Amino acid sequence: MKKFKDNYQEYYSKIKLNEQKKDVIFNNIVNNNEKYRKMYWHKKFVVVTCSILVICLIGTGVVFAKDIVKTIKNHLYSLEPSDNGSNNYKCVIKAPIINNFNDEYLIENTKIDLNELQKDLNKHILHNENIEDKSFTVVNTTKNDNRIIYAKLYKNGIDAPKIIPEASSNTTLDMNLSFLTRYATQEDIREIIEFEVGKCSDDNFDIIHIDTLDIDVYLYKTSTIAYAYDDLEFVVKAFFVYDDILYNINGSIINRTMIIDFIYDLT
Repeated sequence: MKKFKDNYQEYYSKIKLNEQKKDVIFNNIVNNNEKYRKMYWHKKFVVVTCSILVICLIGTGVVFAKDIVKTIKNHLYSLEPSDNGSNNYKCVIKAPIINNFNDEYLIENTKIDLNELQKDLNKHILHNENIEDKSFTVVNTTKNDNRIIYAKLYKNGIDAPKIIPEASSNTTLDMNLSFLTRYATQEDIREIIEFEVGKCSDDNFDIIHIDTLDIDVYLYKTSTIAYAYDDLEFVVKAFFVYDDILYNINGSIINRTMIIDFIYDLT
């Protein structure tokens, strides 16, 4: 096993994955699991009689849908009905809204220092003192009448082994920040989505509360986890809101404990 792991690490270290390729791998994992679930439930559905189906829809189906909405309405993610009006829901994560900020320095493809960012947003930005680069890159802004209605900032290339001793030399880690502004219309709020997955249920996320920051961290999980080796997953995505800003922590060749440890050390 050790020889396999060493050989694998040597092989993987030669592969350079940019964020677009990581997302392709992640989306393939999600889509493959979605296709499998559709095939499985289609076979199950064929053996259900019409009378039982009617009873389920009238007697329990609607109640179950309402129960889900009631259960997670206060969570980071929200439920939205499918386009066909059925009781199938999708999980959607959207950025929160901040009210007072100075958008003068939020210019796409430019870097902004951590202290300046905190001053401009009038928010405390979580950070780790062991990360040498204290800046974020503004990767995307959406404007309406020259007013920023949405912004996304990015910090990549975090030296994971320096922050997380248990991390592999192949582990990569990055952090995204995003938010909507008071200039966003209701249509903007509906259309700007950070993360979306169909077939939503309470099983789509591991939810871990971190007392020191008083936040709930949402770790998205597919029905089948794709492991690189040992307990290290190819892609792990974590979301949480702190001080009206959405944080998205992405890791590759990492496990969930490492992601949580990284978030615990943010101050």
